[in-house]
Amino acid sequence: MATIAQLLDEVLPQTPITTVAQLVRLTGRSPQAVKEAVDRLHRAGVLVQTTAGRRNRAFEVDGLVELIAGFERSLASPVGDTAVESPVRPVPRRSPDH
Repeated sequence: MATIAQLLDEVLPQTPITTVAQLVRLTGRSPQAVKEAVDRLHRAGVLVQTTAGRRNRAFEVDGLVELIAGFERSLASPVGDTAVESPVRPVPRRSPDH
């Protein structure tokens, strides 16, 4: 079975937006085992579904993309905050709610 710990530790940090099929390929676990682990992480709020419907669902690690983008933005400003001083290199766009 694809354990939740395996998904959290080994796979999800590398693929913050993913599908069950992709996780099956990355973990080598059965589709059923991965689906059960994903469903548990989804119910726990760790994964957020980004697509509609029940088939071919995509999931995002809640907050991870924003965390990575924020880190990139902090590195782009000489003062560590692109809201205070403009970036000196290209950066991800700031999400509307930040």
